[in-house]
Amino acid sequence: MIYQTSYWAGQNDYYYNLALALVASIVVKSLIKEIHDLIQIGAKHILIVNLPPFDAYPATAIFNAPDILKKLIHDHNTNLANSIRTLQTNYPRITFKLFDIHSLIS
Repeated sequence: MIYQTSYWAGQNDYYYNLALALVASIVVKSLIKEIHDLIQIGAKHILIVNLPPFDAYPATAIFNAPDILKKLIHDHNTNLANSIRTLQTNYPRITFKLFDIHSLIS
């Protein structure tokens, strides 16, 4: 039996990987793999939260790379939205909802 559980992942993967051009793709692929695992154990309704604008966090000022952070988050959120559409096509009986925290905060 699946219980109601909340996961919010991806943010920490960017803190130390700002120089990796493909990091957003890697992180999203990892998240989608975890969603596949949840489906395999019976998840039927999945709420997926995208990433907020990191450049708004004071802690990210130490990186002195606001443009890189904006691009990484944009790439992550775009890849995630596209992946959710693919999941919905592949699993029509599963409910996938994207909570757009980025738009809410920015």
